[in-house]
Amino acid sequence: MKRRSLFVVLALLVSINALNVPVRADIQQIISETQRVEQSDGGFRLIWWIPTDYWRESFKKSALTQAQSDGICKPLDDYIIFLVDDVKIGPIGGVMPLSRDEVMAKLSAQIVPGEDMKPLDPTQLSPDVKNFLDMMKPALTNMLGQFGSGVEFACFSAKAASGARLIDPRKEGMLQLNYGDIVYKFRLPLGSLLPPKYDPQTGEMFLGNYIYSPFTGIKLIDVPPSKKS
Repeated sequence: MKRRSLFVVLALLVSINALNVPVRADIQQIISETQRVEQSDGGFRLIWWIPTDYWRESFKKSALTQAQSDGICKPLDDYIIFLVDDVKIGPIGGVMPLSRDEVMAKLSAQIVPGEDMKPLDPTQLSPDVKNFLDMMKPALTNMLGQFGSGVEFACFSAKAASGARLIDPRKEGMLQLNYGDIVYKFRLPLGSLLPPKYDPQTGEMFLGNYIYSPFTGIKLIDVPPSKKS
């Protein structure tokens, strides 16, 4: 267990983009689609939906075996996990994080269309997932420096009462996080998890959820033009 925990923490330390740590292109694309960052003189807010696929991709370059990676990721599939970091900055630079109770009171999630879901209490999480998040929190707190004092995780059930999966980041849909009166929308599928598409005229590559080129208006194809049979 200690060996697995060490690998998880190491993967976290080399993969998180919150401090502009260089990461592989595919990981960077996942992060770009799932993070929302807002910064001003009065505060800093990071909203990050962390799909399990992020960890699967991160672990591919780690020392974890496929079986170890699957063992860590499978329990995470039961939850929709958000990282929320919301801090206020005082007039002379003091950082004042919102308390966990303040953050949780503002949060609800929705699989559009669908009913609002409130965050699960930590006691409702599986022991493995709770342990995983407990390991993640201090690592993220340290990496974010003074802003990390506000890091909290909000988990929502990813399964219906019937056991069916509520969300698949590779299929069409919309995940919405409500934070007070602010709405963060995550359009699905995530293009970073799909094979890329190409402009048949220019050869430009786009994320897999693009249908038409935003520049030429031409319908995209699945293979580069030079390789198209």
